[in-house]
Amino acid sequence: MELTRIEAALADRDGYPAYWQRDLRSYQAMLLKNARKAQFQLPLEFHHARTISAGYDELRTFVRRAGELYVAWPTLWMKGKTILRDFPGE
Repeated sequence: MELTRIEAALADRDGYPAYWQRDLRSYQAMLLKNARKAQFQLPLEFHHARTISAGYDELRTFVRRAGELYVAWPTLWMKGKTILRDFPGE
């Protein structure tokens, strides 16, 4: 989808300045080159792992824990409000 948008933007030669088109073509080339790499879809925050597979494992763990937090959040929010109500000056 991103490559399609790039192509559409580049097709409108009068719509963008030359330097912008040049940089967009450079970005397009870099995107095509890197899209073939296994770690391309892995967010940068997880590139520090020992291997790409370990990075994806960390990403899955992060997503699972975030899901657990989203489920628990209403209860945690209400508990926090209760604590603040019961101990307003502390």
